[in-house]
Amino acid sequence: MKLADLNLLPDDEQQRLLHESKGPELSFPAEATIAQVFRERAAASPDVRAVVFDGSSLTYRELDEWSDRLAGELIAAHGTGPGQLVALGLNRGIEMTVAIIAVWKAGAAYVPIDPETPDERVRYMLDDTAAPVVLCGSAHQERMERIAAAGTAVRAVDGLWGRAVRAGGAAAPTETGADAGSLAYVIYTSGTTGKPKGVMIENRSVVNHVCVISDLYDFAGEPGQEVMLQVLNYAFDGGVVPMVLALLTGNSLLHVPDQLWLEAEKFTEYLRGNGVTHMNGTPTFYKHIRLGEVPSLKRMVIGGEALDAACFREMTRVNKVPVFNEYGPTEATISTTSHAAREYDLAIGRPQSNSLVLILDEARRIVPVGAVGEVFLGGPGLARGYLNMPELTAERFVPNPFQSGAEKADAAWGPDGRNARLYRTGDLARRRSDGALEYVGRNDSQIKVRGFRVEPAEIEATLNAYPGVTQSAVLPAQAGRHGEPTAEVTSLVGFYVAAEQVNVDELLRHMGAALPSYMVPTELVHVDVVPMTVNGKLDVKALHALRSGVDSDGVAPRTALEGRVQEIVAGIIGLEPATIGVEDDLFGLGLNSILVIQLISALNNELGVDIAVPSLFMYPTIAELTETPEFQTAQVKVRSTAD
Repeated sequence: MKLADLNLLPDDEQQRLLHESKGPELSFPAEATIAQVFRERAAASPDVRAVVFDGSSLTYRELDEWSDRLAGELIAAHGTGPGQLVALGLNRGIEMTVAIIAVWKAGAAYVPIDPETPDERVRYMLDDTAAPVVLCGSAHQERMERIAAAGTAVRAVDGLWGRAVRAGGAAAPTETGADAGSLAYVIYTSGTTGKPKGVMIENRSVVNHVCVISDLYDFAGEPGQEVMLQVLNYAFDGGVVPMVLALLTGNSLLHVPDQLWLEAEKFTEYLRGNGVTHMNGTPTFYKHIRLGEVPSLKRMVIGGEALDAACFREMTRVNKVPVFNEYGPTEATISTTSHAAREYDLAIGRPQSNSLVLILDEARRIVPVGAVGEVFLGGPGLARGYLNMPELTAERFVPNPFQSGAEKADAAWGPDGRNARLYRTGDLARRRSDGALEYVGRNDSQIKVRGFRVEPAEIEATLNAYPGVTQSAVLPAQAGRHGEPTAEVTSLVGFYVAAEQVNVDELLRHMGAALPSYMVPTELVHVDVVPMTVNGKLDVKALHALRSGVDSDGVAPRTALEGRVQEIVAGIIGLEPATIGVEDDLFGLGLNSILVIQLISALNNELGVDIAVPSLFMYPTIAELTETPEFQTAQVKVRSTAD
């Protein structure tokens, strides 16, 4: 026997840790579909506001009727049913909610597509899903018709067709043949193969999650007592949370108009006026949003990014409501652990009800308390797998060696029983002596950029496809003094090997046509070779050292004020000051709607400049920005300090 085969944990300790790895048992309607649960809620609270958007709303009765007619049209005109995928290209709003409920009532699954997604990526998703119909907004109909394959129907739910359906469409049948094991949605995440991968989530997983979270946060009151804020993009699983939590518990879903949260006073008034009680978001989102003036708010739930101490302090300083940290990948239906963060620590919590969270070594043995291992997840939240990727599914979804005899015999979960599979997350964690789990990092190169999961391999494949590029590497743009990436990743830097420097603008256009904006590097560095360590791994420190020696081709600061603003901007975007020209478009360098709030705060704190959000969009270069009236006082301050 090899030493590596020995299990150093005594049997009683292994059983204890296995017990701690399981969340409490919670009963839920494991045979129900989402549509069935929704119909029950609509019948129980017909006059409660179901969905609200920018002054308009639908009651549960109206949402039930509208979605019934749309579902009936999907079935009658397009044969929509179990096993089919319906693509959605919609902005936030009432029509988006109606369309999703209608797809579920038809027995099918939806595929969310952010309207801002580049054409090439949309085409890949439509081809991969073979979606026979696309539901979109009228503003996007012509584009979707151009992208979609011949024979694919494209329908605008807010246009003449959508209004005609609402006015006279036939109701959907209550029985469609769908069951708890039918697909509910397919969400695409970044993939290591160079193409995004579709995660297949079933109805049972969503119903389980809603029951678990409802129990966790005590949504047991009268219908309509909770107002869930929909602010995250619905094309990612974080955007699924408020919708299903609201509409499957008889509460209200509040959509936020695009970019409204950039205007602090209007955003606060919108939340206050609509009585928002529950918010899900990333730490980056919460960090600079002041919610102290929203008395109805009961809780903030964070996820999607690692939470660091500085972010937590700032978040809780400006927002005096309870904070809950949740952890879980798309492949496990939104979240699997929870932690009430009363003070900062590294914990991602304990397993939620019905969840199995194991920390295993390379031989898939339970590791001792305090030891670092890979996180493996189990429970009814596990995805079916990856669409059209059986090999990757088999690699990431593996048999559970710890499945008990009782779980194997649980016929309700099919021939393999309950907890038959585990999902290998690639996340590293340790179990503390108090039973809480601490997130440590990744065992691969996957990173989170502003809450979005990104596989550098997919970006590198796009870089390598450009003529003349022979090799590439992608890293977080933010790096510490010794080359280590910082906790909060907001932008990326790409390194490419080519015989000579390429046209950067053309290369960025090439990448922007294939990748969503958060995956396009804000900086590209030409190198002679991608350095590797003696162990054959990417030498991150050496790459950042090469990057630090690259100066911008842009215009250098001409005044003390421009130089100071350059330093502030560089700190926010995560670039070296020398790489930012004063006439460069800051949004092209990585400034985004989240970082705008941070930049405004930094300019105010460090220069005393009270700049308005629209000014940054109107004057997106340092040169233009420093010429605005708001900066004239700051110029005097900088000069007097220099003197």
